Order: sequence, then C-alpha cells, then structure tokens
Amino acid sequence: MNFSILLFSIIFCLPLAFGQVGFKKWLGDNINEFENIEVAWEVEGDKSVPEWLSGTYLKNGPAISNFGGEKQYANLVDGWGKINKFNIDSDGVKVSAKFLRTPTFVKCEEAHEIVPHITLGPIVPDDWTLADLAEIGSNRADNTAVTITRMGNEFIASTDLPIINIFNVTSLEHIQLFDPKLGSTASSAHWRREPGTNNMLNVHIQGTAGIWESIHLYRYPDGDLHHPEEVGSFHITHSTMIHMFSVTENYAVIFVYPIGIDGGCAMEHLLHNLMECVHWKGEKTSTDIVVMSLKSGEVVSHTYTEGIYATHHINAYETFEEDSEKVVVDLVRAPWYALANFTDRDAMLNWEDSGSMSNSFILSRYTIDITHNEVVESAWSNDLDIPYLNQFDFPLINPEYEGRPYCYAYGQAIVEQFRQYLVKKNICDSSQDKVWFVENHYTGEPFFIPRPGAELEDDGVLLVTVMNGLTESSYLLLLDGLTFETIAMAHLPEFIPMSIHATWVPEQV
Repeated sequence: MNFSILLFSIIFCLPLAFGQVGFKKWLGDNINEFENIEVAWEVEGDKSVPEWLSGTYLKNGPAISNFGGEKQYANLVDGWGKINKFNIDSDGVKVSAKFLRTPTFVKCEEAHEIVPHITLGPIVPDDWTLADLAEIGSNRADNTAVTITRMGNEFIASTDLPIINIFNVTSLEHIQLFDPKLGSTASSAHWRREPGTNNMLNVHIQGTAGIWESIHLYRYPDGDLHHPEEVGSFHITHSTMIHMFSVTENYAVIFVYPIGIDGGCAMEHLLHNLMECVHWKGEKTSTDIVVMSLKSGEVVSHTYTEGIYATHHINAYETFEEDSEKVVVDLVRAPWYALANFTDRDAMLNWEDSGSMSNSFILSRYTIDITHNEVVESAWSNDLDIPYLNQFDFPLINPEYEGRPYCYAYGQAIVEQFRQYLVKKNICDSSQDKVWFVENHYTGEPFFIPRPGAELEDDGVLLVTVMNGLTESSYLLLLDGLTFETIAMAHLPEFIPMSIHATWVPEQV
C-alpha cells in the first residue's frame, strides 16, 4: 500500500471529519462577568505592537441562552447581549465583560427562567399561551445584542428596533432603556456618521404594515440621542426590513427590500418566534433604491433592481462621469432565509461540511445615475478565483474613507459554517487579495483602526476576537492592515461565544 497516499488522504480529510472541533463551545454560553483583568500581548516573531495603538474596543453579542430553567432560546440571536470591553495599548489589554441587565433580563434572572417576551426564534419548550400575550407585549424586545455606538457622550446598544439601551461605558452597567417615541415600528442597528461632521444618522419606519408606511431619515446633531431632527421621508409600497443603509458626503442611500414580518402571523405566534413570520416577496416585487439629499431631504433618485435582501452595506461614494452625477454603493447580498436558518443553533451544530469553497453570499456594486435616474449592478473582480473572496459578510473599511472612494474592505467569509476566513479585499487590484485562516479557529468581524497620520488607506491594524476550537479558549488577534499577517495576540481570561458587532473609541474609557 502506498502510505504517502494514505497519509495525504488522512491529512486532507481530517478537517472535514473533525470540522466541528470546538464549534459547539463557540455557540455556547458564558455567564461569567469580570472587570479589568490584565493580559499581555504575545508578539509574533520580531514584530511589535504599534506604540500609537491606544483606545477601547467594545464588542457586543449573545452569551446566555437560558437562565437555569427548562426553557432555552433555539436561535443564537435571541441570546442575551454581553459587552466585552478591551482597554488596549502597546503593552497589553485590560479585559472586562458584563451583561446588559435590561428590565426583561432582570426578570429572567430573578425567575431563573426565560419569561414571556418578544423573540426572533423559537423558545424550547414553548408553552406560552394567549394568557401570556399581555406580558409578552409588556416586556417587548429589549435585548440589544447587535451593535454598540457612541452617541455624543453616551454609549448605546442597538438592534433593528427603535428602543435602545444606554449603558455606562466605564462600568458597563445598564443605565436606561430608551424609547425615542417617534412612532416607529423599526429602525436600523447601524447608526451612520454623517461624513465630515460629528452628526449621526438613522432611519425609522413608521406607519401600519399593509396600510400605509413611510421611511424617515433623522439626524442627531453631534450624536445627541435625545434631540433628533428629521431630514426627510418617503412613502413605501411594501413592508421592509432594513439592517443598514449607506451615506455619502451629500446623500443617504436606502434599499427598500421586499421582505417584512407578516402581522397576522406574528399575532398567531403570540409575538415570539417571529422568524417564522418573515414574508419574502422578492420573486414578484423589486427592491427600491432611494437616494435622499442630506441637505434638503429631497428624494433625488428612485430606481429599482431585482428583489434582493442585503445584510450590510460596505461603503458608498459619489462620482461625476460624462455629465452624470452618480453614487456607487457596495453591499453584501444574502439569501433572505439566512435571517432564520443561518443562526438556528441545531442547524449550525448539525451542519455537514461538503468541502465547498463558496457560500451563498454575494458582494454587489450598484452604480446609481442620479442625473438619468438609472441603476446598474456589477460584481467585484476576483483575479485569484477563490469564490469566498467575494462572499464575505461583517464588512468594514478604514473609517476615514466612509462616504469616499476606497480600495480596501475587510470581512469574515464563513464557508460551511466551520471554516471561517478573514479577508482583506483589494477592490482596485484583486490580485492582491489576502486571507487569514487557521483551521478550527472561529472568528468574527475584523475591525480596522487606521494609524494616525497615515497616507496609505490600509496603513493600520485590525482587531478580531477569535476562539481556538482545540483549546476552547479565546484570544484577541491583532493583524497588520498592510500585510494582513498576525502582529500579536492576547489570550483572554474567558472564552467569548459567537459575537456580532464592535466599535472602537480612540481613548481609554
């Protein structure tokens, strides 16, 4: 027998056979809270952590799926939000972690059980009845485990619902469940900075689904959460769900997807397991692309493309070509059913790795001709012909290039659930695309921090929380923005389950 062939076969097949090493742990809970544990950087080779790197990295994500009773959240995104805080400098990291103790979280904690409230996925077992509907409506959905945003001097955690949680960024203590009282049924988890200012922007959906709905864009001067100013609004002909929108120097670009939650179904489900009520109309209904002036609030362009759904926008910017004013928007197209299926715990744990090198996400560019009210879709180039290089999600860019022409985007490409590639995409020259990958290491959103005074767009570092599936422990990974190679890692005192979005504050808070 040719043992070299046998050895090659074993080595090749091992990643597929044992592709779930540590994966269950990564999808699990971590109920431990702690404060200011110091961790040193472990530097790679002769590299060094930049002296200029100093600030606070905040990461949000679900970390508890039950409270000691018989009930459990079946969908990961229903897990209660836990904030991990990293005070970082060139010497090391101070790590803290605490749950957002919202009113409903406290009730669950005191009852040692999941109390009736609005959920996206199923509760197992589900014995809530019509008698619980009033309590479900009262408790609402105050678990904001998706994003963290600095609004002026306040820090908030958000989802795509209008209510948000304000917390103390130093102690991580919950301060207030804040309702903007704008009469909104939905908003966007991703607040956007208005380029060249300290103003923040967000969209709100108002009205009654199936009768009359409109989208309103609000400006928050200097990030003042409590005094929004309406920029403009427009009527929509079908319900929608908007997780993110784009902003250029002069415009907001809003994609109105043909997807929404069926109200009748939601009531039948007693306002929980709402993912079962997501209604997709994309086979027959197009996606509206609306461009609104940030100065006047006027809709300057309203075009249509095929029925699509997108999770995240990457960037947008303005161009002038052949007497035409255009806006370029790059976004991540996702299958609409990803909302529920791709975060279902059982589906993720029972996934079988086929060995494929691609997934079902698509990076698309939309060039909107404002002058002629036309839109063209195109794809990014892929000179290395590696499918997942143009299939990543959780995209981020150098924040100094938001709303401007750019060349680099960073993201996480998940292939067959278990293989998680970090990607540096060179949009201007895809032959220079780069990948960071370690088998059985589970990653997340790569957050780019530019070097102060840098002239090159990719001159900076990236932070990523990673769990080593073999040791079932987590580390904070520091990557070189130029080479996309490891600079250092800080091994954390506790493992961090699958998390979602982060933010960076260039100061110690």
